[in-house]
Amino acid sequence: MSESKVKKIKLSDLIPDPNNANKGTERGRYMLEKSLQELGAGRSILVDSRNVTIAGNKTLETAVESGFENAIVIETDGSEIVVVRRTDLNLDTDEKAKKLAIADNRTSQVSLNWSIDVLLELEKEVDLSGFFSDGELQFIADNQDNQLIDEVKDKSEKEKKYTVVVECSDEIEQGEVFNNLVAQGLKCKVRSR
Repeated sequence: MSESKVKKIKLSDLIPDPNNANKGTERGRYMLEKSLQELGAGRSILVDSRNVTIAGNKTLETAVESGFENAIVIETDGSEIVVVRRTDLNLDTDEKAKKLAIADNRTSQVSLNWSIDVLLELEKEVDLSGFFSDGELQFIADNQDNQLIDEVKDKSEKEKKYTVVVECSDEIEQGEVFNNLVAQGLKCKVRSR
């Protein structure tokens, strides 16, 4: 068991990873900012011996932008798990604690947008096979527009649309129903299965 040192520092003393493989998403940034402002800090940030951020780059960036100034650093050699205890929360009774549990997982999920360029550079230095199959790396490379896809999802969630599906007996009836609805000023799409 190593002896851990605890000290306070300025968040500005921490250095973002210049080669972070996660480009992040606008929606993830928004969710993280909202979570920090409404629920406070929960998960820690991991830095190396020089204060370069290994994990939590988006948290660091968003925390600074949200007005957080200070951090508590626990110095450890990685032989023990560092636990963050929120003394103001009780998961059994506090809605805030329950929201923080969901926010932590959902924000991580929504924020992830791999940079294939950074991953391919890292692959030259580090064996990534324990983290990605060849198929997964290829999928990321083929879907480099993840940011655009996320933005489209964000927009669609903000602008909810309500639809009605009408099943018709044949193409003639489908055409008549379509024409009647368009004549009423409704926006319609014709689909067949």
